[in-house]
Amino acid sequence: MTISDPESIVRTVPGQAYKPTGRQVQVLSGIARGHTNAEIADHLDIAWPTVQRQVSLLGRGLGTNARAEMVAVGYEQGWLTNLSPEPRERIVLSDRCQKVLQCIAAGKSNEEIAADLYLSVNTVKTHVRRILGVFRARRRAHAVALAYQHGHLCIHGGEVLRFVNWPGGLPRHRGPEEGWLPDPARTWRGAASHGRESGAAYASANVLGGRTSRQEKRTRLAKSSDGGTS
Repeated sequence: MTISDPESIVRTVPGQAYKPTGRQVQVLSGIARGHTNAEIADHLDIAWPTVQRQVSLLGRGLGTNARAEMVAVGYEQGWLTNLSPEPRERIVLSDRCQKVLQCIAAGKSNEEIAADLYLSVNTVKTHVRRILGVFRARRRAHAVALAYQHGHLCIHGGEVLRFVNWPGGLPRHRGPEEGWLPDPARTWRGAASHGRESGAAYASANVLGGRTSRQEKRTRLAKSSDGGTS
């Protein structure tokens, strides 16, 4: 197995004129983390149907129903570039897995990938499982996000999300004066109008284990109310 050079997805980027709402970026951040609608709803303290509606509106605006492609467009359009990267050891992909990964990011199904690469569907499924395993990804969209974070996919036009890894896999970030991206752990403020944490904060809270469920929030609120009336 060899480390493939990062490659950009050669295609017309859908949704170039589309402007997602702050809430949609929050939901897309959850998708990029590999979370389900229920998990995203619990984290953002909103109803599950609201998450599904936001996903549907986002897909309609981008012209795709594939969540992996939504994440790819999110990185290509700069909506997710401040999402804090998830630490991983050095990721190794074969050339074939790299091509399958590109097809996944383009929103293609296993059958479409098989037709494009002249492979059997079962072979494609095997490659997809390998990709998910090597990235330690929960779902295809999660694998695409990790691929952008670790240089296996490039921003459309050739720009790579550049993260330098310590030997243990923890990311560090050089300053803008050195030509590197700003620290992705910085809170992205595009969703501030909603009064909730942004996409970057959404991710950071989960990585650091700081996620608070709705039940915990209700418990805290009840304790606070009891304390105020006593």
